[in-house]
Amino acid sequence: MTGIPRQSAGLWDVDHVVRHDLRPPDAMRMFVDDHSWDQPGNRALVIVHRGDLEDMRETLFDIAAARRMAVLCIVVGEPPDGVTHPALDLPGVLGASGVGTLWVSDVQGRGCGWWIDSARPITSAEALLRQSDRSALDLLDDCLQIPDVFDGVLSELEDMPNHVASPGLLAFGGRLAADDLLAARLRALRAITGEGSSARTDPGFEGVLPRGAPLTSPADLDALLTPGLELARTRRAAREAAADAGQVSATAAIGMLGPGGPAWHPGLRVAHARSLAGQFHRAVGRVLNAGHHPGEGLDDSTRDQIRAQGVAPEALAPASADVFVTELSAATERHLRSSSIESTQLWLRLLADAATPRGSGNYLRELATAGTDFPPLPAFPLRPAPAWLLALLAVASFGAGLAGPAGIAAGVLALLGVLLVLSRRPTAAATEGPARSAPVVAGAHLPVVAAGLIAGILPAERLGVPTSPGVRAGIVVAATLVSVAALLGWWHTAARRWLELIDTGGPQRVVQTLDRLLHRVITDEWRLASAKAHLADSAVAVALSLDRIAAVLKEQGSALAAAQRPDQGTLDTGADPSLDALLEGDLRDAVEASLAGVWDQVRTGFPAGAWEMAAARMTECLEDYERHLALHDLNEPPPFARAGRTQARAYGNWGPTRQLADLLDTPADGPLVQLCRTKHTNLLSLSRIRAVRFAPASMRDDVTDELAQRGRSPLLSELCWARSGSLAGLLRLVTPRSGVVEMTWNQTGPGLGRITEEERDA
Repeated sequence: MTGIPRQSAGLWDVDHVVRHDLRPPDAMRMFVDDHSWDQPGNRALVIVHRGDLEDMRETLFDIAAARRMAVLCIVVGEPPDGVTHPALDLPGVLGASGVGTLWVSDVQGRGCGWWIDSARPITSAEALLRQSDRSALDLLDDCLQIPDVFDGVLSELEDMPNHVASPGLLAFGGRLAADDLLAARLRALRAITGEGSSARTDPGFEGVLPRGAPLTSPADLDALLTPGLELARTRRAAREAAADAGQVSATAAIGMLGPGGPAWHPGLRVAHARSLAGQFHRAVGRVLNAGHHPGEGLDDSTRDQIRAQGVAPEALAPASADVFVTELSAATERHLRSSSIESTQLWLRLLADAATPRGSGNYLRELATAGTDFPPLPAFPLRPAPAWLLALLAVASFGAGLAGPAGIAAGVLALLGVLLVLSRRPTAAATEGPARSAPVVAGAHLPVVAAGLIAGILPAERLGVPTSPGVRAGIVVAATLVSVAALLGWWHTAARRWLELIDTGGPQRVVQTLDRLLHRVITDEWRLASAKAHLADSAVAVALSLDRIAAVLKEQGSALAAAQRPDQGTLDTGADPSLDALLEGDLRDAVEASLAGVWDQVRTGFPAGAWEMAAARMTECLEDYERHLALHDLNEPPPFARAGRTQARAYGNWGPTRQLADLLDTPADGPLVQLCRTKHTNLLSLSRIRAVRFAPASMRDDVTDELAQRGRSPLLSELCWARSGSLAGLLRLVTPRSGVVEMTWNQTGPGLGRITEEERDA
């Protein structure tokens, strides 16, 4: 196992342990003369050689009294040869309230395995700690850097004479090696920055890109136009004419046979609707040109021009951008939780391009495809009737001939009906197309009628049949009805075919297309122009902020990569998905926290410089995370964690719960490593023994269940559930025998005389 990384002075907030190791050369001088001890913090852990205590009496007083810091002093050094009373002379300030001393009499820091019951054999310290590369003193150092353990030890020392004890311990760490953690952090950095992977993104902007309400009925557009002005006027005329043209049917075309003639026929109504649709089309084109203002919201001059052409003033009121920025924030967070920073940047840039107002002039190409370039109306397709209809007309004419003069009159009427149909057919001028030749059609029908009449007249004159007036009348009526039905059927078929060719619904479709286009320009382009421009600027600002954040993360990745051992292998060797997910989630939370200030600036409309602030905040988050990984359990959320992840962290690196429970269940007088030499155990008193048991808070439920099953629930009241997940175990504090420790004061400040109870309490 590796120890907790040594802290640099002044890195973090006050809620941590500031460590001062005064054993290296020049460390004491910097501590005393240069005031290197004056660091932010509320706990100080001082490691010093026994012989250097005299040089730091006043400095210790400054730390404990002036700064009001809690102080634990680890004094390393054996007693003088042959001297047992006093074996340790300490500055009086170390006996003050809030100050405690741990005496390590083994200068090698290895300690000895010691069961308080002398009948038990002494076990080697190495076997007890299961360590091969770290001393017991280093392990004690690591334990006391955990604030919860620091506080627990200092609290127990307060009840001991002179606040002094000999420490013993039995502790071990989680099985996560430093190299494994380093590799996992590099994998997390690689995943979140997108380094080494192609940036892909879903270009969908649903719910983020501002869009106006869809056009559901003509009334929606009516509310956006000023009545009486050009747009509303031409639109109304075009809609009414298009609706009239759309109601034309083949049956209505029969009216063309009446006195009104071609003036009543459907072709003129369709041509009129086409003309008015073209006027509306041109009016829309003029207003689109007038309102073209790309890249930003409408200015007052452009807005006035649009209003003058008929767009209602309230339709141009700019929409607020707040709701769209809120949606952008939520969508960006969703992207960051599932994609890399590089992919999110690409998505933001695509969104900025899509949100930038195009200007209404860019809709002119779409307007050009609205379909007002109608083809000419085709000629009326009047063709000779089919053979069966001609045969029916011949039979009716034959019957009319048999009926005598009255029948002949009916036949003549049939001939006139054919001529009427031919004369009322739409002309070339009315249809804007070539007319068919009338003689061709007449040549197919008139001979049939004439032949039928002649075939009926000759037998009637020579044979005298039929003779009954009633029969003659019936024949005349039947012949007349058949002739009329044949002529109307012939006409109706031709009219239906013609209406299919001229597309009576075309003007109506064009007007509806223009309605949708004009409504979209007003609601999506003009009304939302300012909001879209603000959204585009916001997306660019966030993308730039993410670029700076990614640079900070890559810089840390380079530093971590430089710390890798050459023989460590590839990053993916021994990868643990649960650990990778935890670290990656923490980094994503740090990115979100770094963007919090950016969103505040974006909402106020002043995003300039936000990216530099985001980079600075990201640097702070990474420093906080360094401390978190050093002093806290991985399953404890870092300070910047979002609320949704604080209750869903589960990474287990402690192995079977029973192993941890066995460690915590070790009795205080059991086999621990006492940080003294074997011969110094006779300087310790067995009358006052204290224990501080600690374990990661993330293991609380599992350990509680295990101890409850063993019937050891009372032990839970003694446990300190530490925020750190790097160590767990038991610290034993044994007070020295009476007279072994002496507290003295300096004569010039507080004097060399022995400290009295009153002085110590003061």
